[in-house]
This record gives sequence, structure tokens and C-alpha cells, in this order.
Amino acid sequence: MPKKRPVSESPEGARRKAAILQAATELFARNGYRDASLASVADAVGLTPPGLLHHFPSKPDLLVVLLREREKRDKAVVADALMNHPGDVVRLLEALVAHNEAEHDDTWLHTVLSAEATSPDHPAHDFFVARYARVRTALGRTIAEQSSASDLAKDEIDALATICMASGWPARDRHAAFGEESTGPPDRA
Repeated sequence: MPKKRPVSESPEGARRKAAILQAATELFARNGYRDASLASVADAVGLTPPGLLHHFPSKPDLLVVLLREREKRDKAVVADALMNHPGDVVRLLEALVAHNEAEHDDTWLHTVLSAEATSPDHPAHDFFVARYARVRTALGRTIAEQSSASDLAKDEIDALATICMASGWPARDRHAAFGEESTGPPDRA
């Protein structure tokens, strides 16, 4: 369980915290959580490692906040899509894909961390297991509501939800698979 430590919520503290989260997003997306050091994140925002630890008591704490912030942004996109197109899973998925294409760093962060987190000893493992279960359940429920007239069986609905989840890879990678240019993160340093 991450340690709790009060963090200054002054405007300067909030700006610094946002800069740290952005730098961590870029570095974790490019290098992975394990290969991006706390020192490299601190250096990217002009801090020493102890200065960074004033805002986030540990690297796992930074990771947890980073993942929660990303999930808040995703939930806002979903809420907006649901408000504008209630019960329309296709529009919801289109909104999420558009969001992911526009937010390269967030998308790569999710892709890299979710792959790393398949290891049970990764600090984000439980987060991703729970997230996938929540999203798959929500997608399954939405698909079931929309397909009630089509008499789809529960296992067919579950399969569709799983396919939707598996199709969540960044569109840039799908383009690259067809020989088009990818706009993924730079090669590892």
C-alpha cells in the first residue's frame, strides 16, 4: 500500500506536481516503469530526487497517482460520450479511440504499463486486473442492453466485450501493421 504524505497544494506545488506527472507519463511510456528511474523523472522537471519525493513519497506512489489521473480523464471521455449518445456503445468506443489517438503519451503509457503489469510483482498489476474487469463488465452490460432485441447469448456478449477490450490497442500500431507510419514513442535511449 503506498505511503500517505501531505503534499503542498499551493499553486506552485500543483504546477510542479502536474509537471512531474507529465514527465513520468512520457518516461514511463517510452522506457517502461521499471526502466525509468525516479532520478530521470526528477531531472526532467529540474528537481533532485529528494525534491521529487516531497511531492510523491515513492516511485510506486507516483505510479498510482499517474494511473488514477489517467483513469479520471478516460472516465470524463466516457461520461461525455454517454451523455451525448446514451446507450450507444459504438459511439462510446469511437470517442475513446479518438481520445486515445489524440493523447499519444497517455495511450503509450497505458499500452506499456498494462503489458508490464502482466507480471504479478509489478506495482500496477492489481490496478490493471481490476480495471479490465470493470471495463469488460461495463462494456458487456452496454452491449447486452443494446442487443436485447438480437437474442445474443451471455457468452456471445462476453466475447464481444472481450473483443472490444482487445481492440483497444493504439490505432497507430494498427496503421503500422499495414505499412503506414507509426507515431509511437521514440526508441529507448
